Amino acid sequence: MAEEGLEGDPDTDRQATHQWRIRFAAGNIFHVDRWRQLKGGQIFYSSRAGQAAGRTMGQTWDFTDALRTAGLPITVINGDHDLVGFGGEYHRLTLDPIPNVEFVLLEDAGHNSWVDDPEAHRVALLEALAKY
Repeated sequence: MAEEGLEGDPDTDRQATHQWRIRFAAGNIFHVDRWRQLKGGQIFYSSRAGQAAGRTMGQTWDFTDALRTAGLPITVINGDHDLVGFGGEYHRLTLDPIPNVEFVLLEDAGHNSWVDDPEAHRVALLEALAKY
């Protein structure tokens, strides 16, 4: 925050959004200095709109049944520094039992791996799409 001149309470919704993105980046990407590449957060610089959207989001995120019954190959691409579980252990435990799911783990990348390593993410994505 200090490096970006964003310490303390924000004066504008834009500053609040930038603070939010930096905090989000700290938990979701390995290379936090790439926080400007993250889009979203406090929707369109309006904290009120962001809070309203947050109130309508579901509270559980277990997609394993949907993945299992999808009837097509699925590739999950994630970073080894994901906030859900470093090293991909949680994802392997969850996804390995599902036969139609392949898990690709990218090194030195977080939850938003396409920001941390766009080229490795692109390659993994193209390989996944080639299965169709």
